[in-house]
Amino acid sequence: MIRRKSESAVSETISTVLAVALTVILAALVAAYMFGMMPNIPISRTLAYSAAQPDADTIVITYHGGPDASSLNWATVEVSPSGGGAVTYWNSSPSVPAITVPPSDITDMNIDNKVGSIMTVTKSGGGFINKDHVVVTGHFDNGQDQVVLDMLI
Repeated sequence: MIRRKSESAVSETISTVLAVALTVILAALVAAYMFGMMPNIPISRTLAYSAAQPDADTIVITYHGGPDASSLNWATVEVSPSGGGAVTYWNSSPSVPAITVPPSDITDMNIDNKVGSIMTVTKSGGGFINKDHVVVTGHFDNGQDQVVLDMLI
């Protein structure tokens, strides 16, 4: 009677080699992270803003708070109307005067960290016709900047 040898040893050898390779790769990644060789991954912050266009002259940006509201220092608001022209920005605080800037320039908006704080951006003569670009960038206490609202109205 002739017996054939089983070829199961080949698959056992391959699985052992793959297991060792996986262990070496995982150990290298852990060591790189532990010894600071991997770059720091920025923390993503969560805040809520909304923008609405109640009429052709006005865009209203509302702050809704969020889990990272306590780390927000201030925000930058940029509104670029599709029709071009100057835009007037008002802060919700009465102590900050209106600032007139070209449409792609940036003005700072101080955030009171109160849910419901608003900023009204106006452009007379129906300047906001369609596809106006609104970008709000949050500046946080760790020096990180993050876009928290980017939309077309």
